[in-house]
Amino acid sequence: MTEIHSKIGASSMSRWSKCPGSVALSKGIESTSSRYAEEGSDAHAFAALCLAMKKHAGYYVGKKMEYAGRQFCADAEMAEHVQVYLDTIYLGLTADDTMVFEHKFDLSEVHPGLFGTADAVTWKPKERLLIVDDFKYGAGIPVEVEGNPQLMYYALGALLASNYPARTVRMRICQPRCDHPKGPVRHHDIDAIDLVDFKAD
Repeated sequence: MTEIHSKIGASSMSRWSKCPGSVALSKGIESTSSRYAEEGSDAHAFAALCLAMKKHAGYYVGKKMEYAGRQFCADAEMAEHVQVYLDTIYLGLTADDTMVFEHKFDLSEVHPGLFGTADAVTWKPKERLLIVDDFKYGAGIPVEVEGNPQLMYYALGALLASNYPARTVRMRICQPRCDHPKGPVRHHDIDAIDLVDFKAD
C-alpha cells in the first residue's frame, strides 16, 4: 500500500529535523485524529473542490459533497473562510500564469521518503515568481510564515517538481480563522537560490 503521508513530511519537519531519532521512536504509534483535524481536512477538500470546479465557495453551502474520498457538508462559516483562501489565490492571477492545486512532489533525490503535497502553486513567468500557498484552517495558534520549516519544505518541493526558472519563491499562508497582527494572509519572499541551500541542509 502506498503511503499517503511521509514519515519525514513537512508537517513534522520542525520535530524530526531537530531530533532525527524521533522518526524511529514514533514508528508503530497510531496517529489519532480529532474533530478539529477532520474539520481542517474537510475545509481543504472543500477548497480543492471549489478550485477544481471554478466555483465560489458559497455555491456549495448546505450541499453534501465528496472530494478525494472525503464526504462533507459545508456551512456558511466554512464557506466564508474558504473563500478568503480562494480569493488569495485568484488575486492578481493572469492568463500568462499557471496555477495548480494539491501539487504533489517527490524529494527522494534529497532523501528517501521525502514527499508531500502543496495546497496550491502558482507560476508567474513574467516575474519569474513561484508562489506556494498553504491553507491553515486552524483557529487556535497563529502560524508564522518567515522561517517556517514546513513552508520551506513545500517551497523546495514545488520548485524542484515544477522545474520553473524561478528567481523568487513566495511562501504564503492563508489562516482566516485566527487573528494575527499582519492579517489572515501573510507571505515571505526568498531567493530561489536560498532553497538550494535549504536542500543541502
